[in-house]
Amino acid sequence: MRAIAERVHAAGAWLCVDGVAFAPHRRVDVRALGADFWFASAYKVFGPHVAFLWGRAELLARARGQNCFFHGEDAVPAKLEPGGPIHELVASLPGITEYLDWLGDGSLERAFAAIAEREAELAAPLLAFLDAHPRVSLLGPATADPRERVPTIAFTVDGRRSSEIVSRLDEHGLALRYGHFYAYRPIRDLGLLDQDGVVRASLLHYNTPAEVARLVEALDHVL
Repeated sequence: MRAIAERVHAAGAWLCVDGVAFAPHRRVDVRALGADFWFASAYKVFGPHVAFLWGRAELLARARGQNCFFHGEDAVPAKLEPGGPIHELVASLPGITEYLDWLGDGSLERAFAAIAEREAELAAPLLAFLDAHPRVSLLGPATADPRERVPTIAFTVDGRRSSEIVSRLDEHGLALRYGHFYAYRPIRDLGLLDQDGVVRASLLHYNTPAEVARLVEALDHVL
């Protein structure tokens, strides 16, 4: 992301990063990314269904206000919040850091290191199965090495629509999904729209090895 940011800034543009898919898996340092704006959904990091935005202070100050006229252009963040918060959801936000503190025994670094280690263990057997299957095309690296990937695993099956694979897995009580997942252009450019995009299995640290084994067994039957 840092390399992308440097190219964007060299062209005189700003960079807005969607961090929603990465935030549950690794600790993010937005300043290290070089982004001008970074946003995500709290529900992806074990919280309520609200979103949050980080932005460089000088750019947030320049943004036009979206709130009532009596919030001046120097009123950040109030000028950017056109409505009141959903209080019962916002009240639960401290639970995110409380959970991560518990997970890492008081350290976010330890929490996310434990998440990475656990997710690599969970992803390894699923990736090994998919990579070895003669009709499966795996998107991304086949390794579970946490330095190379997170356990959001996308694949296609030769001669099969992704929607069919997911429907068959539904019968086994397994909740995978299919489609372009808002990455429309890459899926289009890969020629995958006609087969309903990709199948996606999304693992997190609170999944269990038994659940992954059940998924592999069902995939072996369905494929």
